[in-house]
Amino acid sequence: MKKNILTSLFILIGFTMFGQLSYSPDPLEFTSDIDVTRAEYKFTITNTGSEMKEFWWTVDRGNSIDDWTYAICDINQCYIDGLESCPCGNPNELAAGASFEFKIYLIADENVSSADIKFNVTGDCDGNVIDLEIPMNISATGSTSSEDLENDASGLRVYPNPSTDYFQITNDTDVSEIVVSNIIGKKVIETSHYKGESHNVSYLDKGIYLVRMVDENSNILDVKRITIE
Repeated sequence: MKKNILTSLFILIGFTMFGQLSYSPDPLEFTSDIDVTRAEYKFTITNTGSEMKEFWWTVDRGNSIDDWTYAICDINQCYIDGLESCPCGNPNELAAGASFEFKIYLIADENVSSADIKFNVTGDCDGNVIDLEIPMNISATGSTSSEDLENDASGLRVYPNPSTDYFQITNDTDVSEIVVSNIIGKKVIETSHYKGESHNVSYLDKGIYLVRMVDENSNILDVKRITIE
């Protein structure tokens, strides 16, 4: 009898912990045009439990073609293109009852295709304990809408690129903040920005970095790569 009670208790605890996180909308089906350089898709994860939840994530590419690249913005930061698992030292923490809007970017590189992928929320950084499995269908089509063209015509560009000592941003009227991260997602620069400002990168190690441009409402306007030589 005691054994049965304990077994039932463990099962109940397991279901409760698994059910602590939910996502919306459901189902997740995203479509963009291949002319959009960096297609942005959004989904929300909610902690429906009564305690803070710590978790990591991984992207299961499913049947994605090799030419497609994904990038993720989580609670902590936006990561460099192609980083498809949360770094072990940078777990996400979501308070009880709280929600956060995650972003997944598709860099299709002008390749028309469709894929069924999964965004797995895990209880360990190795991805062995899946707390929440979020299936997504993502498509990149060859038809271009006027709205897509307008969104892709922001003109935001970092230059000179490659750079040795500084960079500037074109068409930067709406940019109020820039965040620069290295290839493992660590922030190396986070500062305000005014129109025409130059940013010093002479002290950074040589390599590839990601420049995130943010407006005054904390919306990400674009993310560009820059090479420091």
